Amino acid sequence: MELTSYTYNEKATINLFSVQDIVKERLSSFEMFLKQIRGDIPNSIDDIIDNILLQYGETEDYEFPLETEYELLKEYPELLDKSKSTILSLLNYSKYQNNPIDEKIEVNVSDVIRSDMFFRHYQINSLLTIMSREKAIKFYKDFLDHLIQQRRDPKDYIDNIDESLKGSKNFFKTWQAHDAIVGKLDENSMIAKITRCRWAEIMKEFDSELNYTVACYGDFEATKDDNPNFTLIRTQTLMQGAEYCNFCYSDTRFKKEVKPPSIEFWDSL
Repeated sequence: MELTSYTYNEKATINLFSVQDIVKERLSSFEMFLKQIRGDIPNSIDDIIDNILLQYGETEDYEFPLETEYELLKEYPELLDKSKSTILSLLNYSKYQNNPIDEKIEVNVSDVIRSDMFFRHYQINSLLTIMSREKAIKFYKDFLDHLIQQRRDPKDYIDNIDESLKGSKNFFKTWQAHDAIVGKLDENSMIAKITRCRWAEIMKEFDSELNYTVACYGDFEATKDDNPNFTLIRTQTLMQGAEYCNFCYSDTRFKKEVKPPSIEFWDSL
């Protein structure tokens, strides 16, 4: 089995986004979260918003023009303004503010991840104020499934595991955020073993179960962004305290019964 290794880079930067892209994506996801709150538990939306604003605390008011089409967020101008400022603060915007906001620039990978994961934590934490922990986690998982499905585009589907492997290799090479080994298990399956993860390290100050929910759970549904026939089996993650994450992707058109490799297999890699 041919395996390719990738190395975590402490100083990695990425040139895929503009600052405006990052802010818009975070706000777009937040808008969908609030819409799900309004749709499922409408009497709780004001409590959710109050709690999120409380978590933001005092925020710097950045001069950052942003054309928005967010229907629900526009109903709460204070929330919209402070959400924008909070995202920019989490992104360490002071390092990038001399660049045009709509041009792709070199952004520190840690800044990109922090601006996403911390912002998601504010959302799931707000749920804990109005429902049990179990219900809050289920609600957020359902929200993530819905969010991923809404953004899925069949035009982006790929045909086989070889293309999926190519995409995974490009991800690890571009982000430089993992110590990982990746390769084909057989003709219709691929594996990835991750022994260091920047997401897990950035989020270590938070609750591990909530970390897994906001950062890792969505991987299962996101696998189908490549092809609805692809499936992911993963039995452990760094985020949950394991020594490594073990990803096994398969094409169910050719493997009706998908069995993951044994722990002994993963330990030996």
